Amino acid sequence: MRIVEMHPREESSVIALETDPQTYFHGEAKILGLTLGEKKYSFVCHQDGVQVKNNEVKALYGPAIVCGEALQGLSEQEASLVQRYMNEYQFDLSNISLH
Repeated sequence: MRIVEMHPREESSVIALETDPQTYFHGEAKILGLTLGEKKYSFVCHQDGVQVKNNEVKALYGPAIVCGEALQGLSEQEASLVQRYMNEYQFDLSNISLH
């Protein structure tokens, strides 16, 4: 499945994920929502990599991946759009929400 993989202070990359997002984070994934324009995606990170306060995401730490809203792969066009956005804005919290 095609996803966008991100690491803090690095360029994001489009990769083929051979497993599901939960397995990628060793069963300790936290699934958040990412909205870009009118399109919704799943923003998946390690459960210890997100700080929540008053039901809002306040900080993100460590690696993360972006995939389709129902944890499915991204099309080539979607992956390119998400990758460009992530390279420009990194972990911009304004478009990331709790699921």
